[in-house]
Amino acid sequence: MTPNKFKQLVKKALDELPAPLKEKMENVIIEVRARPTREERERMGAGRGYVLYGLYQGVPLSERPHDFGGVMPDRITIFQETIEAECSTDQEIEQSLRTTLIHELGHYFFNLDDERLRELGLG
Repeated sequence: MTPNKFKQLVKKALDELPAPLKEKMENVIIEVRARPTREERERMGAGRGYVLYGLYQGVPLSERPHDFGGVMPDRITIFQETIEAECSTDQEIEQSLRTTLIHELGHYFFNLDDERLRELGLG
């Protein structure tokens, strides 16, 4: 899949989010990259066999003090090649990136850890 088409699917997934969630998203950048860097994998403890589809970096909304501001935007990164490697069809890619986006938004909005997100079916 071309990077442009993949980015269009990410935009579509964002557009399909419920309005109340979209309205609460502030100071966050959503980006697409081919794959995580070695440093990102190491920081996440992503050893052999660990697949990193996305990454949230920032201060979750639920952890921000009332006077929070003047900081660089939070960042959600979706890794295209990682998702494509695990999928056989364009439909699987679309579903996987949607799940990945929602997973990373779980970190952003609610500071949910990976274990809780897996319990919710958002592995």
